[in-house]
Amino acid sequence: MKLNLPMDKKIILYSSRLIPEKQVDKLILAFSELKRFDFICYISVSGEPLYEDYLRQLCVDLSVEDKIIFTGFLDQELADFYSASDLFISTSISEGGPVSVLRAFAMDVPVISTNTGIAWHILKNNEAGMIIDKFNPKEWRYAIEEVLNGKQIKVVDSSMLREKYKLESSINQLVTYYKLAISNFYND
Repeated sequence: MKLNLPMDKKIILYSSRLIPEKQVDKLILAFSELKRFDFICYISVSGEPLYEDYLRQLCVDLSVEDKIIFTGFLDQELADFYSASDLFISTSISEGGPVSVLRAFAMDVPVISTNTGIAWHILKNNEAGMIIDKFNPKEWRYAIEEVLNGKQIKVVDSSMLREKYKLESSINQLVTYYKLAISNFYND
């Protein structure tokens, strides 16, 4: 594998903007209660340096700095991280999409996501993934633990999504459409 990721650990990916509304600090707390498991969570985001420093220090304080790796912003390698992941997680309080979860759908990656945005509706309507309450980090911990214990999560059928949304080549066109809709909303 070109990323040289450990093959003996579950690979969890978190990718989004690094802002408090994404609740990464609460996710780190949930992971700190799961230290006994063999996993690595790659957090592929960047944000305000002070907030990022706070999150990195939180990892040190909770002794999970070997379990949670901040990659910074990924461009070309992001698709490789999605492909290598055993699980994608989104813990946002409020979302339109999120686009990062839609990318996980396109890459056939199992998803745990909070009950917000279009992703929640897609998961619910397709009886796929695991939906967690956006205000209940204890629930997140239990959902992650189930996956780390071997629970299989149904993935969203990306070919069905392409057909449903009449996409010609890939779900990425849905993501582009979605970004345009959000942009138009904020510009109106």
